[in-house]
Amino acid sequence: MFTPIIDSLFIFSIITPIIGFFTPKKSSCLICGAVSAGGYIISMAYLLHILPQILTGPIRIPMETSAVSTSIMIDVPGSLMSLLALALGLFATIYSMRFMERDSGTPLYYSLLMAMITGIVGVSYSGDLFTLFIFWELMCITSYVLVGFRRNVKESVEAAIKYMLMSGVGSATILFGMSFLYGLTGTLNLPRIASSLRVGGGGPWLYASLGMLITGFGIKAAIVPLHVWLPDAHGTAPSPISAILSGVLIELAVFVICKLLFFIFPAIRISWMEFFAIFAILNMMFGNITALLQNDVKRMLAYSSIA
Repeated sequence: MFTPIIDSLFIFSIITPIIGFFTPKKSSCLICGAVSAGGYIISMAYLLHILPQILTGPIRIPMETSAVSTSIMIDVPGSLMSLLALALGLFATIYSMRFMERDSGTPLYYSLLMAMITGIVGVSYSGDLFTLFIFWELMCITSYVLVGFRRNVKESVEAAIKYMLMSGVGSATILFGMSFLYGLTGTLNLPRIASSLRVGGGGPWLYASLGMLITGFGIKAAIVPLHVWLPDAHGTAPSPISAILSGVLIELAVFVICKLLFFIFPAIRISWMEFFAIFAILNMMFGNITALLQNDVKRMLAYSSIA
């Protein structure tokens, strides 16, 4: 469908709960965890296999030829982000084999975790805004469920709802920003957007669309003051999920922002580095100072992640 890296994750995320349905409850956590780990290993092996080819230039996999065509672009930055996500997904799965063995519904847990990693890899390799948004929503929806996976813990459910509401606002903002960009340029393909802006310029609607995109992704990146969902979600989620949130999910949002900046901002010659340097300083100061005031280790790590 897309690329073997994504396809194997997608297939294993489907077969893992099916296998769990036919295995004894006592051993389902261990067996499903092993099956899920196999999916990560296959994807990582294929990625490492094609890495020499990626280093010579990006691999583009177009799906259509229309203005709203979907495409996968396997490049070096996306591969580094994908490799990080796959490695963390594998380690989180291995750790979960013991950590989650007393919880019910672990086959679904592994499936959701793999679907979330699939979304992260898909976002990393997206060559257009439509593909990016589809994989982004896959990642978001599965992460909501995983944060509130322990339904009997009130704080966990509350944190998941808070996270979902804030992230939902972010997704709506992203969608508005993308629709503005499409209206201005007639395409969602990133290189075509940049090319169109070089010719036609931007105007106030372009700045509005970029502001929406950066705000929407900034919520997921936990940029101050859009960070308020992370301490609760990080503090109440199962520890393997907290590791994914801090280790790759919020970094992915920063990765997407940088991808948009390098594709779009240079095309219209906006100096954005000073602007983001201010936010970087604010995040570092606020995150580190607030982390020192925390008594709970997981909340402390959440604020450290903000920094």
